[in-house]
Amino acid sequence: MTETTGFNEERAKAYDERIRQHIAGYEILHSLTETILSSEFPASASLLIAGIGTGMEVRQWAPRHPSWTFVGADPSAAMTTIAAEKIKEDGLSARVRLITGTIETLPEAPLFDAATLLLVLHFVPDNGEKEALFAEIARRLKPGSPFILATLFGDPASTRYKRMIGLTRNWAISRGMDPKKAEELCNPARTDLHVVPEDRIKDLFRYAGFIDVQRVYQAFAIGAWFARSPRAPK
Repeated sequence: MTETTGFNEERAKAYDERIRQHIAGYEILHSLTETILSSEFPASASLLIAGIGTGMEVRQWAPRHPSWTFVGADPSAAMTTIAAEKIKEDGLSARVRLITGTIETLPEAPLFDAATLLLVLHFVPDNGEKEALFAEIARRLKPGSPFILATLFGDPASTRYKRMIGLTRNWAISRGMDPKKAEELCNPARTDLHVVPEDRIKDLFRYAGFIDVQRVYQAFAIGAWFARSPRAPK
């Protein structure tokens, strides 16, 4: 997870409102992820949230799962500061540890029951950093643990991707976003995004040793995948 995702204090403060306008199905994506995890862990679980942002996962899931604990990492100090404030307001701080930094700064033990990487991967350059991030997550999971990824995906030069991004722009405007801002965010030529096709995403899973990979969700250019860390040898 790169240290330079560009989420300064100004962007962090605007994130919660803007992401709901920008990403179709933002709440549904988090609810779907919770459904998958709760089917795996109806009681206790330790969850690694890679790229915790402003803490949406914790704030939505923790009240309904009192035996879940969370470790959330994010390279943006502005994001983790906001997450800490919101989590404290919700009375959830006792079950949450926040780390300002990348996944590799976390200790390698104890291992987690599950991990998520939601709406982060497209900010990570595809120059070896994506592989490294998947590998670091895999190293911190118990054998057979679920890992859920959600990201922008597609070939930015393709007509299909441009159509999906155009629909995303229209969605954002219909949800109250300023048209100029929507055009800026939904520009398929953005240089701060590192979007890759689904085949490349599957390669990243395989590179890190994940198994049972399947896509479980799509809304325009956002997709979500479920996978498992390698199971222990019998």
